[in-house]
Amino acid sequence: MIETITKIAYPGVTCNGLRGINDVGRITGSTCTGNYTDYGFLYQGGAFTDIKYPGAQYTDVNGIAY
Repeated sequence: MIETITKIAYPGVTCNGLRGINDVGRITGSTCTGNYTDYGFLYQGGAFTDIKYPGAQYTDVNGIAY
């Protein structure tokens, strides 16, 4: 079995962590911005989509089902 490791780095943030992946390869995670406005993201097809709960200082996305 051949396994591939791919680095997924959200651009412009201090850190990011991956939290979940589904059967079709969509990945969720969270970022650290360094200015206390950390947020979650969805990564699919090579692109990031921010996930920010309105008015929240921090949004964490822990998994994905679809």
